[in-house]
Amino acid sequence: MENNTNISETKKPELSYFISYCSENSWALPGLLTLLMTVNHDALRFCSFEGCINPGEKYSEAIFRSLKKADIFIPILSNEYWKSKYCIIELGAAYERYCFDQNRSLKIIPLILPPLKKDMAFANTPLTELEVKDITKLKDLLSVLYQFVSEDHKDYADPIEPMAADYVSFVKHSVLSMQSLYEKMETGAYFQEIPQLPCDRHDVVRRITNEDGSIRFLFDFPAAGYDPEFASLAFIYYDTLNLRKYLKFDRDSALCFNIENKNHVLNAITVELKYTEAGGDHFDIPFALQDGMNTLAIPLRDYDAKRLKKISQICFVIHPKEKDTMNSRTGEIVISGLHVNFSRRNILEEVKNED
Repeated sequence: MENNTNISETKKPELSYFISYCSENSWALPGLLTLLMTVNHDALRFCSFEGCINPGEKYSEAIFRSLKKADIFIPILSNEYWKSKYCIIELGAAYERYCFDQNRSLKIIPLILPPLKKDMAFANTPLTELEVKDITKLKDLLSVLYQFVSEDHKDYADPIEPMAADYVSFVKHSVLSMQSLYEKMETGAYFQEIPQLPCDRHDVVRRITNEDGSIRFLFDFPAAGYDPEFASLAFIYYDTLNLRKYLKFDRDSALCFNIENKNHVLNAITVELKYTEAGGDHFDIPFALQDGMNTLAIPLRDYDAKRLKKISQICFVIHPKEKDTMNSRTGEIVISGLHVNFSRRNILEEVKNED
């Protein structure tokens, strides 16, 4: 006999939950609410930015009213969350009830959004005892959703897994789309020096960051008194940059950037993608340059995917001694628009299952 029991029949009666999140992360809320309502359609919810505050009611009063009734408090933790005073108020009020309610009737289930990591979610706070779940890990997300279904009927929540998997993919893609390649990075200007340099090294090669985020790379090789083997503008990442992640969504993804070639001082430049901490191993990608603005791209599928996981530096290198590289020994280029162009298509089988 076919069992027609559905998820709505397994709901916990009068379950109430409070979702705490910052406005910058509001894009993640609709999908999460859909999942929660699928496993328990009749549960009561409160979201401070979703019209759950009554007209004329003070914000603080609405928080304490809703928290007083809530069975579960779900903070969506992120770097932006900790910058929001309203989120801190909500979290503090929830933790106060969690600590001083003798019945421990409030459960706190923290979810994190990358790039925030689990071990840093509650760093230097009294909440480190709480178990944190990663919203981009399917196993973590399902463990949260199953808490909204009665213990005796968890099997009926199985249809939620494909929906949850789609949501996880959406969140990962969204996080990558918003990730700036200029974060957790510093720049440096370098060239091959000789033991007795006749001038200050910054007179030979230097970089200037403009207000729009572009970087001017200025060089004056006559000041050095010789032609160095190389001059380089390096983007150095505090933590390694994982470019392989983009291939999971699009086999045609590419690392893109602009080089403004001022007065056609260069005929060519080499981009080095370094993939070891020491910077000794790298991919060399040469580019011919035209006068003025050059928009260039490096197709990621052309390079070893495992090494793309741990990019430590992106370097823009000039080789002054190489024939036909330069039209002038003194000049300037401007580098801007560093990003990865990718979409949600053409998933590569060999990397799509990587965490």
